[in-house]
Amino acid sequence: MSKNQVNPLEYGYMGNEDVIMSAELFQRLRTVLNYFLVQETQELYADNYKFIDKTTEKEVDKPNESTTKIVDVQKTLSSKEPRVYRTKEGVEILRLKLMTEEVHMSMIENGTAKHKDYFQNGACKAPLGETLEGTEE
Repeated sequence: MSKNQVNPLEYGYMGNEDVIMSAELFQRLRTVLNYFLVQETQELYADNYKFIDKTTEKEVDKPNESTTKIVDVQKTLSSKEPRVYRTKEGVEILRLKLMTEEVHMSMIENGTAKHKDYFQNGACKAPLGETLEGTEE
């Protein structure tokens, strides 16, 4: 690189600076975070187990050296609520989403972000709210 060229990868932030961005960029960032959070999140039903005594072939309450752990099919099938799991990346995306939602809330509180009714009354063009497939916005 010549003297006049700057390598942006060599620069960073201390962490307490304010960074200014357009509302369009901010909204697109929120939309992308929502999309990837959905991609990195799964709702799964966990198996339930029971313990069977190997000699009597009867169910017992606590496992020991003479029990076998098996899936309790009836209990598993009757599970009503799935568990939500996120990948490592999903947890980081959730952290970023929390941070952007805190900024969004402060923009609501200081009047910068406008309620949807403001746009429906024709006061201004429609708000930025582009969504990606798989997100709710």
